[in-house]
Amino acid sequence: MLRCIIHYLQQTNIVWKTALASTISWDLAKLAGSQHPFLAPLTVILCLQPTLDKSVRYTYQRVFGTVVGVLLTAFIAPYLKITGWSIGLLILISAGIAKWMKVPEQVIKQMIISVLLVLALQSQSPAYAWDRIKDTLIGALVTIFIHLLIFPPDLTKKALYSMEKFADDLSERFSMVAKWIEYGCVPKGGDNLQNDAKKLFEELIQIITELNQASKNLKYNIFAQKSQTAFNQHNEQLLHLRQGYAHLTKMIQTFTEWSSSGNMTRENQILWSNYLQYIAVHIKNWKERINDNVFISEKLTAPFTLPAELEHHRYHLGLYNDALQIIQDFK
Repeated sequence: MLRCIIHYLQQTNIVWKTALASTISWDLAKLAGSQHPFLAPLTVILCLQPTLDKSVRYTYQRVFGTVVGVLLTAFIAPYLKITGWSIGLLILISAGIAKWMKVPEQVIKQMIISVLLVLALQSQSPAYAWDRIKDTLIGALVTIFIHLLIFPPDLTKKALYSMEKFADDLSERFSMVAKWIEYGCVPKGGDNLQNDAKKLFEELIQIITELNQASKNLKYNIFAQKSQTAFNQHNEQLLHLRQGYAHLTKMIQTFTEWSSSGNMTRENQILWSNYLQYIAVHIKNWKERINDNVFISEKLTAPFTLPAELEHHRYHLGLYNDALQIIQDFK
């Protein structure tokens, strides 16, 4: 029951964290004497994102843009008649300078919003400019602390799940290739398998993206030492998966060319079908080991060898195939 509650809280954290942080930031702004405490929860709502990386980035943009925009406008507003032209001119000047200084687009937007609101409200509420800076800082700090201290988002678990799924899919593809070879290794079937492998490539790209996001997220999480260790292990495991995918596509191409040549015998088909079935099972077992955090250091030996008459040519053949693949890749 407790595990279900925790899982639910983790899945809905962006909702209740926003509510909690908004409540706390409002009360803190009131305690700080703000006449415009809504600015603090407004910052929370704008800056609280699903990941720490995005939250920190949005918070920086919000705070920096607000402070610069307010400072540019606060001293001018009392002496400036508020018209559409004066607002447009000040926005043009401030945004132009920021653009010239290569300030990020999101920061410029926050500057422009601050310029507009300070110009519009300063005459009605002299405390608005200072409240905007103060309350924005309060909302920003509450956002980061709530996000970091209570169920901080951990993207490494999501990446591990994706890697496990990819390993299963990779194993299944080797099994499919084994069956294709067993049932005659028709060249057209190889083309279909290559097209199917492209879907697997999309999965691989998604895993790389998730690991990159996890890396950025961990950079800000000072309490995620365990997750950092897991992330380093995932990075090493990803290398095996990438190599496995590369070998899969290369082998499909080789079998297709071999079958098209007319030199593949029935004995060859049975032999290689068995070999690839073993590879499929081996990948599945590898996935189970990483899932259970069991790592085997000793080198595993494949249960198959080349025919005796080809054994002394194995290195030559391997290098030849690699060289041929390079030439094909750079056509």
